[in-house]
Amino acid sequence: MNHATASSIRSIELLSEDEEGFLRVLFVQPKSLTAKVRNDLIRIIGKSNDDYLLALSSNFDTIEFVFIDKQKREKVGPGGGPKIFSVDRRKPSPQDVRTLRQFTWTHLDASSPQTRLRASWFSAFTPARLPWR
Repeated sequence: MNHATASSIRSIELLSEDEEGFLRVLFVQPKSLTAKVRNDLIRIIGKSNDDYLLALSSNFDTIEFVFIDKQKREKVGPGGGPKIFSVDRRKPSPQDVRTLRQFTWTHLDASSPQTRLRASWFSAFTPARLPWR
């Protein structure tokens, strides 16, 4: 991590990691939540062979979630890359609440945490959810 990016971050905390270490959830608190800080983190963490869910917030009014998916990275083309899911903590939409509940839902099937997260993450970007529709 370069000095400019490192100095713009207050703290990084590992919140969760699956047993095999393939999925990690990080909370990152930058001094100011900007696209540059977020994109620098995505680029640096994206070099890993693991999946990451980043939760970013500077003041806890808005929380941004970024899922860095190693399967998607291998298929990235124009306009590809991680998608950002942003939630206004004080006034989340019903869709925001539904998506957040899916992140925490414990399924009875034997699918991996990555598979469940991947499915709920990409359902957040269905046509009904996209801002230009």
